[in-house]
Amino acid sequence: NIQVTHDTSLDNARSESSLVINPNNTQQIVAGSKKFFNYHTYDFTLATAYSTDGGQTWADSTELDINIAGWYGISDPALAWDDAGNVFLVALALKEPPPHPNSLAVGIAIYKSTDGGQTWAELPALRTHGSAPGWQPGAGGMCLHTIDLGPGERIYTAISAAGVFRSDDAGQSWQPANRGL
Repeated sequence: NIQVTHDTSLDNARSESSLVINPNNTQQIVAGSKKFFNYHTYDFTLATAYSTDGGQTWADSTELDINIAGWYGISDPALAWDDAGNVFLVALALKEPPPHPNSLAVGIAIYKSTDGGQTWAELPALRTHGSAPGWQPGAGGMCLHTIDLGPGERIYTAISAAGVFRSDDAGQSWQPANRGL
């Protein structure tokens, strides 16, 4: 029963949380969630925190860069570790400014941390609906993410109302997961 976030203001409420433990070092844990600026106007971003002692203590990560042309924020965080000690965060990019009335997604934002979730580098693979076969404009909803630690370390992302997609190159390119499995 350790509290990860520390703000008691309702304007900084958290939701849609994701938490992952490094399978190669169980002392490393990363948590991500929606972080509200103002829950009355549904204005939010995503924020992450990390632990290096198995969850006994937590620290805020650096802020995620969301300055992506044509996108008005990110939502629905999903986290996964690879076997090289990197952690990935996949999020849906939103096409409408706050209050994000329909929360429709226009793409997938992929972030990578090489230091256990302390800092995040945006990968060059920011995917819009036109860059992934089968992705439809405005499709979105909840996002789940995992990494297959077998040969090739495929990344899978499942997005409700859009389908399941996979990447064989750390998020550089995406295709429907039902092709070539």
